[in-house]
Amino acid sequence: MVDFRQFKEALAQFQEEFSTELMDLEWVAIELHAGLNAASPEIIVKLAGSMDSTPEALRSGSAFEHEGQGYSIRMMANREIVAQLESGTAARPEGAPYYGTYGGPIMVNGVLVAISNWHVFCRSGNNSTIGEKIQIDGKTAASLYDFEPVNEFGNNEYDIAFAEFDDPDDVEARFRECSSGSRLRFPRRLAWSVAFGEAHYTVGARSPTCGHGKLLGVANIRVKYGSGRVIPFSNQLLFSKMSDRGDSGSLVVDEERHEAVGLIFAGDDDSSYANFLPGYPGFLTRGSIDLGATETLMSFSYQPAMREGGVLYSGNKPMSMDMPFERSGAVPSIDRESFPRELIDPKKRLKLLDINDNYQVRILDVRGSWVKAQLFARRDQRPGYGIEYRAHVTGFFNANAPNRLYYLD
Repeated sequence: MVDFRQFKEALAQFQEEFSTELMDLEWVAIELHAGLNAASPEIIVKLAGSMDSTPEALRSGSAFEHEGQGYSIRMMANREIVAQLESGTAARPEGAPYYGTYGGPIMVNGVLVAISNWHVFCRSGNNSTIGEKIQIDGKTAASLYDFEPVNEFGNNEYDIAFAEFDDPDDVEARFRECSSGSRLRFPRRLAWSVAFGEAHYTVGARSPTCGHGKLLGVANIRVKYGSGRVIPFSNQLLFSKMSDRGDSGSLVVDEERHEAVGLIFAGDDDSSYANFLPGYPGFLTRGSIDLGATETLMSFSYQPAMREGGVLYSGNKPMSMDMPFERSGAVPSIDRESFPRELIDPKKRLKLLDINDNYQVRILDVRGSWVKAQLFARRDQRPGYGIEYRAHVTGFFNANAPNRLYYLD
């Protein structure tokens, strides 16, 4: 089965191999499409203009291969991918002449915040001021807490922002009713993986409120925002059409596991595009989708990026934890237990590994102040790259000093 990493690497290889041909085309999306019932996946190149000047190597029916997997090539003309933000009733900066969608509540640094898109919550883009008021469902109910800056001239992977609720006690972790009167389940956690071909749902601001679609693949796209700006995004989840204008900022949830896998932000006539939430580096240190109603998950803290004089500084984001927490019934005691040497093979050498916001961490067990964890992914910080699934280490770190992982050589 082709996974997210293979899809992403195949897309990168395709763009590299055909860089000369693509340079002469006005393309808006390059998608690696698994298909609903296709025997093999295909590469789809969506063009803003006609296909008259398409090079022979990219004509529909041509073939491309990556790691022994063959992909047919298909061209589509006269497409436009737009940020899905024009109408709706759910969320906007106070006084803004547009609406998007309030995706739902999540925990960040122990603070209850609303999740949505950068282009929904940040009226002034990267110049938006932390603390600006946000309206949700017609009421001023939150303030801008943090956002991921978007580079208009470089590559991006996330169009995401958060707003702190004014009154957390009034917040419920549930979706509003669908137009049919039914109600879909709100996710209690982020997914650790995605399943291509599987059914997903989303709840947005536009009617009919609830959308259903299948995860089809991964795409590199160029999105048209307001004022005619076209901004590139890579490694976006590609779904069959399940959203429309006004749905920007809505969560995409796996129908079987009820885990959040994406954040809707753009679409065209037959597709919806979402940020890949399991790979968002901020969630590795910032928090998890949970309110504690049915299961308490880990909640991480972080040092937010500093903004001074309109200039963005990356800041330092060390991994640390809000204590106490529960995971699979294991609750840390207030006692300071010594390092669990009985779990370590004395014949093997113990090594140290720095943990920072580049790693995804899954908690396996908790013993006092010691946490057994698995590192299984690392983020490649180079432009145009995303999560690289190449780390797979199990070890222990101290909850009071979680920046070093002890593991066996």
